[in-house]
Amino acid sequence: MRSPSQPADKQFSSEFGHSAGAVLQANLKSGTNQIHGDLWEYFRNTNLDAINWNAGLNAVVPPYHQNQFGATLGFPIWKNKLFYFGDIEVNRISISNPTPMNVPSALERQGDFSELLNGDLTGVGAPTKLYEPNTADPNQPMVCNGRPNVLCANQINAVAQNILNLYPAPQSNTGKLYNNYIANVGNSDNTIQWDQRLDWNINAKDQSYARTATCMRSRLTDCPLARCLTAAVTADSTTPTWP
Repeated sequence: MRSPSQPADKQFSSEFGHSAGAVLQANLKSGTNQIHGDLWEYFRNTNLDAINWNAGLNAVVPPYHQNQFGATLGFPIWKNKLFYFGDIEVNRISISNPTPMNVPSALERQGDFSELLNGDLTGVGAPTKLYEPNTADPNQPMVCNGRPNVLCANQINAVAQNILNLYPAPQSNTGKLYNNYIANVGNSDNTIQWDQRLDWNINAKDQSYARTATCMRSRLTDCPLARCLTAAVTADSTTPTWP
């Protein structure tokens, strides 16, 4: 817990270096001859939220859980001479946000990429022409039985076909090839930080103090498509669990 701070802007001293904004000076509180402390918590939960505006049809409120809590404690070790003050704060956030992604269409799963020739479906406004594998030669467009942007059955790799089949089917954006799958992508953001300070009043003219500050943070982001692929691969052996 830091005591009230004083911002210094524009004309701050050169000892603080250079900055595009203000310099904020903060002081860590010290202990006193009395025992003082605080406890607090900030709480937020899914049940208090509304549905995201871009969640799509039949959407539900995505999970959001936040617990931010902490405490401070100050007390004398040796009255009028030696004092201790410490604080700790923990912030745990677990959220899920609707995120649009691209997945193969039903035709693309069969090696038929003719939809790429429709700029309205791809969002680029112009046809996307493919060439024979391993060429990139405009004079060798990818054609099967006179149909452009289509692979013939003997050109489709069996392993690639199996991987394509693991992807979820499109369920948004009305037939477009982009942002055609929406999933709640989970994220966790956990922070723990604490400060400690020891003050020693040597005499009326001399004082000394020591302090330490620590902050640790971990952030994780879910991979929804990786989850689908892994779940499909392991479905025949074990049921995967996800945090």
